[in-house]
Amino acid sequence: VKLTTAFPKCLTGVYMALRTQHALLCHHLHCIGKAPSPHCPHCLGMNETVSHLLLDCPFYRHEYHALVVALG
Repeated sequence: VKLTTAFPKCLTGVYMALRTQHALLCHHLHCIGKAPSPHCPHCLGMNETVSHLLLDCPFYRHEYHALVVALG
């Protein structure tokens, strides 16, 4: 949590949601009864989890690559 002390509040909330797997993604929303399916809208049969979104989803591949380049 010390990592978040320098973050703006809006980024801290997003970071904590991703870290705790409570991000507004289909998998979590389905678990709490707010989405009809846990599946990624872009990938057949794959649950839309944080790890899928950040590492595996081809729909976000360009954004992932840009993030890796920006972080070095």
